[in-house]
Order: sequence, then C-alpha cells, then structure tokens
Amino acid sequence: MTFRKGRTLTFAAMKKTNALYPDFQLRQNNENFSVHKHLKMNLLMVVFHPFKTIDVEDAKHIEQIVLENADEKKDILGITLPSKGANVDSTARTYFANCELSIKYTKAMAVIIKSMPHRMLLNFYMQFNRPPAKHKAFEEVNKAMDWLKKVNESKEA
Repeated sequence: MTFRKGRTLTFAAMKKTNALYPDFQLRQNNENFSVHKHLKMNLLMVVFHPFKTIDVEDAKHIEQIVLENADEKKDILGITLPSKGANVDSTARTYFANCELSIKYTKAMAVIIKSMPHRMLLNFYMQFNRPPAKHKAFEEVNKAMDWLKKVNESKEA
C-alpha cells in the first residue's frame, strides 16, 4: 500500500467519523489516528485509521493530545475506535496500560469492536496489561456512550 493510498483511507475515515458522530469535534488528525472531543462531556474518542499500526510514539502523542483537550485532568472518559485492519503494537499496548493518562485520569474506556481480531486483541490487552480504569467492549458507539454516561454519573471510579 502506498503512502498516497493510505492518506486517502485516512481522509475517508476522518470524514466518515465526523458525519457519523456529530457530537464530536475533531481535535487532531494524523496519518495513523485522529482524536475527537465530545462537545458536552469530558470524553475523547481516538480513531485508529484503517490498516495502520499504532506504535509507542503514537501512544505518547495520543496521551498528550487527550490531556491537552480534556476539560479536566480527572475522570476522563474515552472511546477507542479501531478501523478495519488497524493494530496496536505490544510496546504501545504496554504504554497505554501504564501511562499517566490511564493511571491517574481515566475513569472509564469503551472500545468499539467490529471484528474478531480486534476482540482477541482487546482480550489479550485486558488479560496481560490490566489497565486500572474500567474497560468495556461494544459493537456500537451509541451503546458505549450510554454506558459511559452511567459510569460518569456514578460516584465510584
């Protein structure tokens, strides 16, 4: 796959995300991922672009963007939306599980799963990396949003 073709997929994924989720505003877009901020909640959605691999440098960049765009540096809610063929390498998975964002600030994380490989990757991540925040898998963003609203309204983290 050429860089040019990859850029077309990234742009298409960005346009599709903006059209499907109008309550989110694009905050950052690059070749491998985009970060979107919910207009009313302290919620950020990270979209991994099609057929891209997130490495540890991407993970650090995502953490920085989320912390810069969160309303408060506490009780941050998140949605991870991996596009078709997207992957997170092992160093990035370890980083996400142990970074300051995950340990100190994230209250809950919803992961949108639309394929068996992504479900297997999430199960592996949860079993071996054991992130401190609540995590739950969903097939649709709307269901994830409902769960995140309930978690946000609860007093316990």
